[in-house]
Amino acid sequence: MKNHFVRFASLALVCGSFLAAQPVDDTQLKQVIIFGRHSVRAPVAPNSYLNQFSKQLFPDFGVAAGILTPNGEKLETILGGYYRQWLTQEGLLTGNDTADAQFVFFHANAIQRTVDSAQHLWAGMLPGAPVNVQYLTPTTAFDPLFDPVDAGVALLNSQLAIASVMGRLGGNP
Repeated sequence: MKNHFVRFASLALVCGSFLAAQPVDDTQLKQVIIFGRHSVRAPVAPNSYLNQFSKQLFPDFGVAAGILTPNGEKLETILGGYYRQWLTQEGLLTGNDTADAQFVFFHANAIQRTVDSAQHLWAGMLPGAPVNVQYLTPTTAFDPLFDPVDAGVALLNSQLAIASVMGRLGGNP
């Protein structure tokens, strides 16, 4: 019996610091940055080509190659609804879409499926506010966020890039 008491007392001393009240976490979420790609798009290869690799006929998504599908639009809107709920719960959104829209910024690259994805994400996140997705058109200029080399804000050292990849692959891709 005495042996059990000594073990319990030792355990209590060792674990006492873990059992003490933890300090209150007073951190506050102030900003969220969300990076994403496009939602579900139709394949870029034609079905006649894809059917060669499939036991069943490849489905027709009802849109042109590479274009966001209707399901992709719905899924992106649902995702926006998730972010709306989460950010409202965290206090970054109020639920007043028009007021909240002043503090939300969306930027997409110029590819149709990414602009559409961003617009549907916005529609799910702020359904009561007019959609406001910023993007540069391909004819305007290269977007430095998505095309930093072509926009002239970054330099590409192709020899270093190849050497880095080959180093990671052990020289045998």
